[in-house]
Amino acid sequence: MWLYSDFLEINQSYFEVFSEDADRLNRDYWKTFIPHDAMLSLLEGFVRALEGTGRKPLWIHGAYGTGKTLAQFVLKHLLEAPWEEVADYFDTHGLSQDLLKRLEGLRTRGRGVVVFRSSASSVDSPRRLMVELQLSIKNALAAQGLQDCVTPTLYDQVLARLTGADQVFDWPRAFEKHRAKFADFASAQGVVQTLTSPGDLEGRLTLMGRVARVLDEEGFYLLDDPATIKEWIRGVISQNHLQWLVVIWDEFTDYFLNVRGLAGLQELAHLSAEAPFYMVLTTHRSPELLQQFHGGH
Repeated sequence: MWLYSDFLEINQSYFEVFSEDADRLNRDYWKTFIPHDAMLSLLEGFVRALEGTGRKPLWIHGAYGTGKTLAQFVLKHLLEAPWEEVADYFDTHGLSQDLLKRLEGLRTRGRGVVVFRSSASSVDSPRRLMVELQLSIKNALAAQGLQDCVTPTLYDQVLARLTGADQVFDWPRAFEKHRAKFADFASAQGVVQTLTSPGDLEGRLTLMGRVARVLDEEGFYLLDDPATIKEWIRGVISQNHLQWLVVIWDEFTDYFLNVRGLAGLQELAHLSAEAPFYMVLTTHRSPELLQQFHGGH
């Protein structure tokens, strides 16, 4: 008598919720992803985008638990994993050899960087989007021994105002004037120490937002418009001779729910037509539902 166990095997290392930490600790797990029709369409669209012939940026959407996060890591590893592992993945799952050759052609062009971000729940403004995007790119570059652009990031601009690199702004005086906004800090220097210390990135970014609002109120404005950020990204690509800079942002749904105006995000999307910069946004709500939330726009 045949048993189910004669045909099926339970993956004992199955992750109910996959994450960046899970990927880092289980470097081969991405290979367990069985590419279905939707994934095949995503792979084709991804390669076409990198070739400059397809739609960009890409948008992945689906209900919770449908494997979106793992699918994103498959894309990441196809660009970063040793080529033998990529070819083996294609062979194991009987994927198109033509697509494999096109992917190989892309990788032989030169170096690229893939940035992974998870969750946009704390991104409540276009400025916060730009700050988190820049920091994520900066960290990914540092991890590969590459340099960020000579132009300071928004985070760097704030620190320069506070630490004396910008002699015009008097941070201790502004701190005392706006002390109510920093009731959890005993001194202006305490804010600086928190912003320059490692760990608790979300907390530091939230604090940076509070400081940025004080700068605005004091008439010291940051260069945070989309055009400036786009130029920073172009500089990063040029300085490091990158053939692609891919930003994969998982669980991006909250951004559309938190931020009503999408002009900043749209400008970043437009950059894909001007430079090898590609965004892959993932949501658990369909574009149609999010469009209705934004009044059909």
